[in-house]
Amino acid sequence: MCEVNYMHYAIEQDSETSSLFGVNINRVNSIAFGIGCALAGLAGALMGSIFVVNPAMGFHPLLNAFTIVILGGLGSIVGCVLGGFTLGMIESIAGLLLGTELASGIIFATLILIIIVKPTGFMGHD
Repeated sequence: MCEVNYMHYAIEQDSETSSLFGVNINRVNSIAFGIGCALAGLAGALMGSIFVVNPAMGFHPLLNAFTIVILGGLGSIVGCVLGGFTLGMIESIAGLLLGTELASGIIFATLILIIIVKPTGFMGHD
């Protein structure tokens, strides 16, 4: 399983060289796609127990995930963790002090402020 992730990363970086080293590109891409689909299906099933099941049930978590990735910096896993902690703290404090309706506005105002100050996010590369 772990080898597939490294192979997929190698294919993502340079598929021609990976092919020359004997990696079956179509098979690794199919396995990575299958794992992604399985995780998406599991996430949808778990969200169905929390939210009302409708076509837009994942909109709020999707906006949160987008905000976390932008806050942390594209391509930085450590930055995404830091962005997740930041988003959670801001959402909790704003929800406690101002109400849950205004918490989303505060989150996006913080996102805009951080983009103005540091366009690459917390840990993004220039």
